[in-house]
Parts: sequence; C-alpha cells; structure tokens
Amino acid sequence: MRISFSFYLLLFTTSFMSCNTYHGLNEKFNNNKIRWVEESTPSHNTYIKTGKLFIESKKVKAERSSIGSESTYYLNKLPNKYSIKTSFKYLKGDSLKQAAGILLESSTLVYEFQFRASGTIEITEYDYNEKEYSYYNTNHFTPIHQGFNTIEILVDNYDFQVIANGVNVSGGKFKSRKCWEDIRLFSSKQSACAFDYLQIKKD
Repeated sequence: MRISFSFYLLLFTTSFMSCNTYHGLNEKFNNNKIRWVEESTPSHNTYIKTGKLFIESKKVKAERSSIGSESTYYLNKLPNKYSIKTSFKYLKGDSLKQAAGILLESSTLVYEFQFRASGTIEITEYDYNEKEYSYYNTNHFTPIHQGFNTIEILVDNYDFQVIANGVNVSGGKFKSRKCWEDIRLFSSKQSACAFDYLQIKKD
C-alpha cells in the first residue's frame, strides 16, 4: 500500500510540534510522582497528606524553610508568556508573624515572593555573584487567615505582575528570562502552611 508524501509531512509536523509544546504543571499533591522532598529535620517538617503539601518551619536561625521537587521537567521550554499559580493556608490561626511564598531560582539569581499574614508582600532578589540582596518592593494585600490565599505570578518575558486573592498588587522585572532551574515553595521561620496546588501554564 502506497503512503502519500502528505501523510509523512503531517506525521513529521505533528511530531515536531509535540516536541516543542510546553506541557506545564498541574500539581494537586494527590501523590508524589515528581518527588517533592518529604522529611523531618531540626529545621522543618515537610510532607504530603490529603491532597496538600505541608511545610512546618521550626525555631531555627534560617529565615524560611523551602522545598522543591526532584523532577523539574516543567521548567524546560518555558514560553515567553506563562503564569505560576498556587494556593496556601496559614496554619497558626491569626498569628501575624506567619508568611509563605514562592522562590524562583536561576544559576545566579533567586527571586523571593513572600506573603505575610500581616498583609505585607515582599519581593526580593538575591545575586549569588554579588552576594547581596536587592529589595524590589514592598506592597500590601488582603490576607485570608482562616482559608486559602490564591497567588498568581504572570510573566511576560522579563516583566511580571503579582495577583493576590484576585487583586493586582505588585509587579517588576526579572533579570533572568526563562532560565529557572528550580521553583520552591516555602514557609517562613516559625510558620506552618499548607499548599493546595501548584500550576504553571502557558498564557
């Protein structure tokens, strides 16, 4: 049976597009297929239970406890425009000392998006080469203390916007573009938080 040239062209095109498609991440913490680090140390307890990722920081010198997944396939071939979205809950009642957030790490830069229960957002940049922090900005949002807070970072090349509980609350520019080596979720010192999901998708 003869197979037309058009068939082979369609097959090649489909395969090429599939190889270059960004599939993203839709992590609901129902299992641990991408191997989020679960451990109990003097610094923290981290574990997955009932569809949530728990990070319980202890009384240590470190300002935060963060964990990531061993598999980071979802950071490969990031598009120019994408979003990072998560939802977290403060677990220590109305304590305003609690904070949670997201870390984005490249080979030389770390960006921290920290959401304090007091209603303050801190976005910072740390440069390993310069060995110093640069404070992007401090802003405010309306935190939810007895439920889940929804956080979204909208990225367009180097630019980003931060949406907290449905409100655009901050923005800025990255020095790194689509070169993230790790994304980590964290709880600040003496805090405990539960993350409901983590989504990364093309916009």
